[in-house]
Amino acid sequence: MVWHRHRCHTKQPILQKAGDPKPGCYVSPTSLADKTLAATNPKKYVDSETIPYIALPKGILDAGKIKLGDMAYVANTANGKHSYAIFADGGPKDEAGEGSIYLAQQLGIPNTSPRNGGAKKDIVYIIFPGSGKGNGYLRTTAEINEVGEAELNKIGGAAVVDCLGL
Repeated sequence: MVWHRHRCHTKQPILQKAGDPKPGCYVSPTSLADKTLAATNPKKYVDSETIPYIALPKGILDAGKIKLGDMAYVANTANGKHSYAIFADGGPKDEAGEGSIYLAQQLGIPNTSPRNGGAKKDIVYIIFPGSGKGNGYLRTTAEINEVGEAELNKIGGAAVVDCLGL
């Protein structure tokens, strides 16, 4: 898992203004976005520092019928830590997946830098197709955990995790 760096989805990068969460920094868009907010509003997009999310390449999406907003269970098999996450963005076609800075922290990855951090092995995903509300709606970490746990329980919960050696 390589930690996710937002890619600018607009032709012209947008700087945050006074009153925004990080004035002077660029607005970092994600594909999953709050449909009620303007593109220039940083709160429209999923925050990599506070929300556990994953980014996946198109090939995985096409194969699994996964949609923006679907939930996932992500485990670090090297240390046994895990987290629920939301699918919030597309990733590069040559990477198995990416995660937010917050997800890296939850998984106990020591280098959470989006420029050069991450883990190249030992990260496992269980993705729950159809578990999200789709694009246009952002979830809180509490909602992600609640829905993720319910989805995992639907397929066997702890027994599935144990069976997979997670």
